[in-house]
Amino acid sequence: MLISVIIPVFNEEENLYPLYDSLRRVLEADRDNEYEVIFIDDCSTDSSFSILKELSRREAGFSVRIIKLARNAGTHIGLLIGARYCRGDAAVFIAADLQCPIEVIPRLAARHSEQFPIVWGVREKREDPLLTRIFARLYYGLLKLLLGQKLSFLNIETFLIDRKVVEQLKSIREKNTNILLLISGLGFNQCSITLKRRQRHRGRSGWTLSRKIKLLVDSLVSFSYLPIRFISYLGIVISLAGFFLAGVQIYEKLIGVQKPLGWAFLAVIVLILFGIQMLMLGVLGEYLWRALDQISSKPLFVVDTLVGFDKSDKENFNSKKPAEKDLA
Repeated sequence: MLISVIIPVFNEEENLYPLYDSLRRVLEADRDNEYEVIFIDDCSTDSSFSILKELSRREAGFSVRIIKLARNAGTHIGLLIGARYCRGDAAVFIAADLQCPIEVIPRLAARHSEQFPIVWGVREKREDPLLTRIFARLYYGLLKLLLGQKLSFLNIETFLIDRKVVEQLKSIREKNTNILLLISGLGFNQCSITLKRRQRHRGRSGWTLSRKIKLLVDSLVSFSYLPIRFISYLGIVISLAGFFLAGVQIYEKLIGVQKPLGWAFLAVIVLILFGIQMLMLGVLGEYLWRALDQISSKPLFVVDTLVGFDKSDKENFNSKKPAEKDLA
């Protein structure tokens, strides 16, 4: 069986040599499967691409192909790119920072051979800084609450998907999405294995707080109608509260015990209502912006350079109609 190992790369120059050595040691030792490795260079600003080109020229028991993007598209879009152009009977998605042990790839393949189209690699425990752990709990807690379903991908470090799952991902054109939610929601039979996460080998993670917040918003808005339903319910509650307060004022006026509310009370009411209105507009704006972004003619991603692809592959990249074109 041919397995495609898809690795997004963004400014990982310090990790690429040890990553390649680990891939070579583990993949060449697996006699049950064949491998190809696809690196998605997400517009790195360091020497990552030069190192990848050098590594692609080395002799190994697997082929190395590189897709260099002309602009940064993010990890999740990078994974979709790899799924769209991989050739394997199955695909493994893994990070380049060596926190996930490469030795887990044959284990994922072994579980896949037991007729599981989706195999998650789940870390045993999270040993990240306190702020990261808090964000993770908040993220998964909100997803469970708003999506109303049991999530099968908590604490995922890596995963393997069968070719039939890859084919489903190839048809996806969403620009602001969460690939884990997409795969989990496809409905195929799933299982998981546990792994021990390592400390980052070198360098700093590009997974910044702003990227994490964007992923949270994308996940909630793209896969749930509850945020917009929530503002409808909130509007009803505020209206009922307003009618109740008006009734109290009328009653006090009739019995002659009405007291002036005062500027402080009125200012608080105005600020609260104004804040809620801005919240409602913000939620509506998130949905509207995503709808407009989705129907725009801007490409999902733009490829700068291809390495390791044959002539027919490159012609396939450049032969799409303008309405379908994802690559330049």
